Amino acid sequence: MGEPLINTMEGLCTACMKAVESSLEYQDEPFAVLGHSMGGMLGCQMEGRLVEKKRNIKKLILCACLPPDVWIDFIPDIGNMSDSELIKYASMLGGIPEELADNAFFKEVYARIMRNDFLLIKNYIPDISFISTPVVSINGTKDNLVGRRWKSWERFAKSEISFYELEENHFLIKNTNEICTILRKELDSLRDF
Repeated sequence: MGEPLINTMEGLCTACMKAVESSLEYQDEPFAVLGHSMGGMLGCQMEGRLVEKKRNIKKLILCACLPPDVWIDFIPDIGNMSDSELIKYASMLGGIPEELADNAFFKEVYARIMRNDFLLIKNYIPDISFISTPVVSINGTKDNLVGRRWKSWERFAKSEISFYELEENHFLIKNTNEICTILRKELDSLRDF
């Protein structure tokens, strides 16, 4: 909570790369990268760097993530919203439970973080032409943000791609058992390496 906010994808990618590389026990240890929404695009940025550094990334798991060619086109003018308006907007997307939306402590702590992340997304221009790592795409059939546009990942995946659809909205949080089953299935294959 005391760390400064990172307001560029480049800065966020650099910080996450350091964290990933420091967590590997040995240089060619197999691993997967999982990212949801903005985190999925961050995962794509990292995938290119990890492949370039010859790290053993086996899967890129993208949850509710728009492909680069249709990247964020729905974020309103976040910079001019009050904290209450911002929390209301995030609630409308389905990411904040109703009980938290009116909580003063929640607003005080998280409005600044959410504003930073929304602005980071809004100002980010994807620079991804292809993904060489196998891709797993998990999406919600009730996701009004991504919709069916997630199918466009086929244009970027140069290796295999697996698609899963859940009866969920953008945040994919209601049926965690189903998500865990998918992740177990996809990650079990890493044990073969």
